[in-house]
Amino acid sequence: MKLRGFFRTENEFAAAPSGMQVWSDVQRRRPRDWLALDDDWQDWPASCLDKYVRTPLRWH
Repeated sequence: MKLRGFFRTENEFAAAPSGMQVWSDVQRRRPRDWLALDDDWQDWPASCLDKYVRTPLRWH
């Protein structure tokens, strides 16, 4: 199984808020720069907010 950042299992990753998923991926890949577009504004790490753009909510 391929681990994703600090998550131990795929289930942990899938259950995490999207902000934590993105942060974990950034920590793993270490890009020079990045930007996240997301309608889920809750649970984003404070250190990532300068890279986050809140989009309108999607209605399912």
